[in-house]
Amino acid sequence: MRSGFIIRSYLPERLCCTLFDIREGLIFCSFCARHTFPRCINGSFIEAETSPRSPYLLQRVNMVRQPACWVTKDLLFLHHFLEISASFLALNEPYPELVSLFAHLFRPLPDGIQEIDFKLAFMGSFFLAIGIYPEHFRTNPNFLISRLQDTMVNERKGAVNRSLMIEWLHHCIETHPSAHFFKTTTFLKQIGQT
Repeated sequence: MRSGFIIRSYLPERLCCTLFDIREGLIFCSFCARHTFPRCINGSFIEAETSPRSPYLLQRVNMVRQPACWVTKDLLFLHHFLEISASFLALNEPYPELVSLFAHLFRPLPDGIQEIDFKLAFMGSFFLAIGIYPEHFRTNPNFLISRLQDTMVNERKGAVNRSLMIEWLHHCIETHPSAHFFKTTTFLKQIGQT
């Protein structure tokens, strides 16, 4: 049995997907046949039986959950996170700390936290969890994440923290050798303009 988050579905052209498996990390899987899977949506959580022929061949796929409304209404954020995940996560390397982070995509936003701040803190937490930490950056990202989630921070300080986190996230993304090919970095530019 496999459980995981669909990072990228190649359906209907090809019967395969990139899956963040909760035990094995990022893996490539194939589907046994067209009729064995539901409509697989990028970002959704699935459970599936594995074929006796291969642990990477899925059958009887069940889509358990779709991302929460705050995620699906901002497709640029969702696709940015999925693109970053597909690009930065190593194949077949477990990331147990990321399973609980991914689960936030399926829950309502915490009370009192602005959506923009939560998204930035979420992305920052992702990079910290996988060990991406640009050393030349002057501000501690753990501090920024905690400040973005602090409902008592006034709007002026919140804007400064947002700006610093966006800058830090750009530095993280730039550590990837193919960063200039990423299609969804406009998410950070869009947030920086709000």
